[in-house]
Amino acid sequence: MKRVVVYYTGNVQGVGFRYTTESISRNFKVSGWVKNLKDGRVKLHSQGVDSEVNAFLDAIGEKLSANIHGFEMENADNKEDNIGFKISF
Repeated sequence: MKRVVVYYTGNVQGVGFRYTTESISRNFKVSGWVKNLKDGRVKLHSQGVDSEVNAFLDAIGEKLSANIHGFEMENADNKEDNIGFKISF
């Protein structure tokens, strides 16, 4: 099981980033959430089988490459009991 937290920077708020990410998640067996941060970044938490999480993150990078100027990824220590993938407010 892979658990990651990703912080995206760039033009990632007010452009449908979270909704697009949620839509992309439907194509993968992942759970988690995505939300805007007050500092202008977007935070994503995802968990699932390594290959599914990796493919999900790659798809986000491809679809939203014009908006993403950078990202930081770290392993998440905590298991979250998410069902599906959702937008967190």
